[in-house]
Amino acid sequence: MEHGDVVVWGGESRLFYHGIQPLKAGFHPLTTDCRYNLTFRQAGKKE
Repeated sequence: MEHGDVVVWGGESRLFYHGIQPLKAGFHPLTTDCRYNLTFRQAGKKE
């Protein structure tokens, strides 16, 4: 993985161990020096 990459897990693979490197030194005017971790879940799935 390189800085700026996006990883998407689904199904059983979301349970795999994964490690993400520390933030690269620097500053961006929109995101500052933060990492964003987004989690999306489906609730109330209709069958």
